[in-house]
Amino acid sequence: MSREVAPIISVEAASTPYAGVSLTKNLVANYLQFACAALANFLVSPILLAAFGTTGFGMWKSCQRIVELLLPGDGGPPQALKWLVANAGDDLCRKRMMVSAALMTWLRWLPAVAALSGVVVLLFSSLAETEVPATMDIGRLAVLLCIAALLSGLSAIPAAAMLGDGLGYYAAYAASAAIVLTSSVIGLAAYTGYGLVEVAALTVGGALLLLCVTTALASLTLDWWGAQWPSEVAREQFARHSASMLVWSYVQKLLLCSEVLLLLAFLGAEAVSQYFFTAFASQFIPALCLLSTNAFLPQLATCLSGGDWGDANRLIRAIVELNAAIIMVAGAGILIGNAEFVSVWAGDDQFLGDISSVLILVVAIQLVHIRLHAQLQDAALAARAREGWAVHGAVAGIAGGTLGWWALESVAGILAGLIFGRSILSFMFPQLSRRAIGAPGFSGLEPRHLLLPATVLLAAWALGNLLEEVAFDRLLIVSPALAALFIWLAWRFLLSEETRSLFAHNFLPNAGRC
Repeated sequence: MSREVAPIISVEAASTPYAGVSLTKNLVANYLQFACAALANFLVSPILLAAFGTTGFGMWKSCQRIVELLLPGDGGPPQALKWLVANAGDDLCRKRMMVSAALMTWLRWLPAVAALSGVVVLLFSSLAETEVPATMDIGRLAVLLCIAALLSGLSAIPAAAMLGDGLGYYAAYAASAAIVLTSSVIGLAAYTGYGLVEVAALTVGGALLLLCVTTALASLTLDWWGAQWPSEVAREQFARHSASMLVWSYVQKLLLCSEVLLLLAFLGAEAVSQYFFTAFASQFIPALCLLSTNAFLPQLATCLSGGDWGDANRLIRAIVELNAAIIMVAGAGILIGNAEFVSVWAGDDQFLGDISSVLILVVAIQLVHIRLHAQLQDAALAARAREGWAVHGAVAGIAGGTLGWWALESVAGILAGLIFGRSILSFMFPQLSRRAIGAPGFSGLEPRHLLLPATVLLAAWALGNLLEEVAFDRLLIVSPALAALFIWLAWRFLLSEETRSLFAHNFLPNAGRC
């Protein structure tokens, strides 16, 4: 079926106003959102740990993860809206119909979401009888987090419209401001003695604020923003694509919270708390890669729809190389200093051990690989092709983690089982991407994308073992030099000349070819 698409500015001409400014603004805004989230978690988490104790903090993180799993606010209608708007070209009526279809689909699923919210409340009310003190009202905590998830799902609709139109940086700036404000108030409330329920109520306020701000930004920045009754064909197309995106959204959330579910089931809330602090740095690698890739996807979607294979291949190569560079630089830093970082930040008792820390990093890298290919499939509007494999792979990961626990009765066993179980996704998703994209010359990962990061990560692991006895303050002194070395290696040997030129044109408008 043919699709009308808007023309995209060639990557070769990325210094022209639309392509360069849009890509630069999206990347900067996404990185700002990432930095705000990282800093907020870094500063607020120890305050919550001190206020609620290891068990209370572990229950807080567990409830958050399970609510995110059962109520994926950014999946389904928002994700479908983003891609359908990106592929609507200059058809403003069609874009407004897609917004209406998204709202109608969200309302249609609202009863099911409410039922799932009830399941979450009952689940945590039963867990609270044995896991936490009677003074912690986990049932009310779950209710408030479910309300916050519903509001976040609604605010994702105007954000998705801006993303699809290449103006996602407005949504990212709004999210960054909401993160800073909400986290600050939550940290202050916990520090002054308020409990989990009051903290959860503040998350509801933050979600409501984000909904208002994002909707206002969409009305100000999108000249077509509004609602128009969708045709039957538009409703059917949106429903099909939304269902596919919802399946992947649930699978993706399951991939993100499998460790927490297994640790909560086998070891309890205290293990979840330890996992959070040990995995804190590693878990930002998938988040940073996701945000980085999202900045390119509206242009990539237009290239693929228009059959512009040259630009599509250049964008895909840049995405793959950027993800590999993030993994190499951030992963090396984690292997060198994660144990010392967690010890100074949260205490020795919150670190799960060197083996578990390395396996957590491997889990994060595997997740980046899987989600990268899922994003490429989304840009090609080919989400349905992965549905069966995605579900099977997520279930296989849970089964592998369970078997790993039975075999070794350790956190490392759970993580190793997860990695093995998800290997089916690591193998199949690249194949599905090649079929979905169908671009002549599409190669995806190349040997250098694997060999250089693997070599650097092994060297960083060895260096980390040598520096085990070095004080953390001394590690901080040498860390800028190490970071500069890793970044230089990535820029010089991992990124191709074409990708370096793309970044130079976008971030250094007066630069020539690199």
